Amino acid sequence: MTSFVPHLPLHDDKWVQAFAEQLKVERQYSIHTQSAYINHILVCKDLLTLKKWSSLTVEQVKRMVGLSKKAGLSARSIALRLSALRQFCHFLVEQHQLTQNPAEAVNAPKMGKLVPLPALTRTAPPRPAVAAPVPIKIAPLLRFYFDKWRIG
Repeated sequence: MTSFVPHLPLHDDKWVQAFAEQLKVERQYSIHTQSAYINHILVCKDLLTLKKWSSLTVEQVKRMVGLSKKAGLSARSIALRLSALRQFCHFLVEQHQLTQNPAEAVNAPKMGKLVPLPALTRTAPPRPAVAAPVPIKIAPLLRFYFDKWRIG
């Protein structure tokens, strides 16, 4: 029984193709992860209007982050895009296409902390109505108790 595996989108960049092959063969990423990484890398290339990856600079990576923010992407989406670009640039350094990884110098935008869902929906339970305590006169009770046991 063979299973159908969707193919990644076609592109003409030989380095992106080589990176996609590395994700598939060496790292054994799922087809969905491979597709997401390649799509993010190709979007970065389009945003920066790059002709050659060897000309990528830190300023361009910062510009890509700024353009992504301006386009309304969430901090998590931008962080994922930057992570894909970092790994791709690391691959290019290994292939001697870049001397250093320009994406390493750029920090991802800060992500807000998530509040657990139950904390958002939980409300304090109403306090039960408690009647005022009835004052007990203890002396008559003690007298009654000890009078029972009195000898004589």
